[in-house]
This record gives sequence, structure tokens and C-alpha cells, in this order.
Amino acid sequence: MKLAHLSGTHGLLSPEVLELLRQKDAILHSGDVNRREIAMMMSEITDGKLGKLSVEKNRNSA
Repeated sequence: MKLAHLSGTHGLLSPEVLELLRQKDAILHSGDVNRREIAMMMSEITDGKLGKLSVEKNRNSA
């Protein structure tokens, strides 16, 4: 099993990192995501194999 570990995306996920994540079987995200869309994207990439994470609303977003 190929595992990716992210410490925190804080609402950002670059195309380069996204491409690397597509090569993994599961993702463990141990920091803040801040955007539900990013959490959903990571979950779709790994068919739901996404470790427990923290999703917080970005206070600076409109």
C-alpha cells in the first residue's frame, strides 16, 4: 500500500501535490484542511481511504 501523509493543507492543494496524491492508495491528513472541497477531492482520489482530519471554516474566505 502506498500512503501519503500531509501535515496540513490550510485550504491549498497545488496541482503538483494533487498529482502525487493520485499515485497513492490512501491519504493521512493530520492537520487543518479549511476547505471541505479539498477533503472531498482527496477522498475521491483514494476511493474514501482518507484518514481522520480536521476541517475548519476559513475565517478569511468570502
